[in-house]
Order: sequence, then structure tokens, then C-alpha cells
Amino acid sequence: DHLLDMLCAEACGSGPTTLELVMAPGQSVLRRSATVRGFLPISRSDDLIKVAIGRPITFRSWSLVARQTRRRTGLRLPEEFPTGEAGQGSVQILSPDGNSVAVRLSALEDALGPTLLVWAGRDGAIIPIARAYADDLLGTTSQLNLFGRPEASFLTRRTYFNSPRSSNLLRPGLPILFYESVRSGGRGAIVAAARIVD
Repeated sequence: DHLLDMLCAEACGSGPTTLELVMAPGQSVLRRSATVRGFLPISRSDDLIKVAIGRPITFRSWSLVARQTRRRTGLRLPEEFPTGEAGQGSVQILSPDGNSVAVRLSALEDALGPTLLVWAGRDGAIIPIARAYADDLLGTTSQLNLFGRPEASFLTRRTYFNSPRSSNLLRPGLPILFYESVRSGGRGAIVAAARIVD
């Protein structure tokens, strides 16, 4: 899981890119893990392929990202930013081989990840977090740890425990922004963004 996550994050550091995963026979665990990360099968092959964006996409950045994605990967996203009621709208994309596919916005976010799609009216949550917890959970410290990094820093999916009164606000599929509190010696800024899975 860690190697696949790092591969996706590193590969798209300078913009949208295509990743191809050559699969050896009998690699069912790797195939399952890659599928969760948006890798799709290539026709007439056991190999998997994925387009990774590597940054949040907003109404303002959509057209630039769509052009870069088409130029660098061959995947054609619509020229206009898609709209949808609570992310249930769908978008027509054209694959490099010319096939047109209708994809729900939430599924598009998975397929193009790591990314967050920020459309008008999309709900989200800002969660305060103490600096010590942010450093361990999110790996946001600017100084290297003497005794190595916590296990959580090797995982893309992490567990955040919140108070029961905010549990009804934190629903699967919502973006979540972590705000490091000044009161706890933090930076007084958003230090990480994620999407709630469960």
C-alpha cells in the first residue's frame, strides 16, 4: 500500500501523469490494492493503468488541469467544470483509445487521485488538531524525528478520532481539512487535506 501510494504521489509531483503497473501472474493482493487506488485494467492485458493528478482541482483550475491532462496522458476531460448535486452528477470523459465513458464525480475523484475535486456547494469539514497529533498522524513536522516516523505516516488511510457531537458532520466522501491550532503551539493554518472514507 505504501509503495503504491508513494508511486502515485511522486509520479504526479510535477503535474498529471499516466502510471502503468505491470502485473506478474498471481498478484491478487497487489491487484486489489491498486484497484482501490483507481488503477484500471488495460484491454487484452493483465497490466493496470491510472491517471494521477496530484493536486486539488477547483472551478478556476479545471480548464488548465484538463488541458495538461489531455496533453500529458491523452485522457480528455470536459472543457467546462462539471456540476452535480452533492457529487451525484456525471461527467463524460474520453479515454486515450477513443472510448467515451460517463463517470460520477465521486468516482472521478478516486480515479484521478491523489486529488480533491472542489465544486460549488460541496460540503466539507475543517477539523482543529493539536500540533503534536498532526505531526504523528499527518507527518506535518518540519523536523525529522530522532526515532523514525510513526506508522501512520506510511499509510494513506488513517484513523482520526473525533468527538461524538461532530460525528454526524463527518460523512464518507466529504473533504476534510486539518487546522493546526495556535493554542497548541501550531501554525494557525490548514496543514493537510483529505477525504473521509469511513
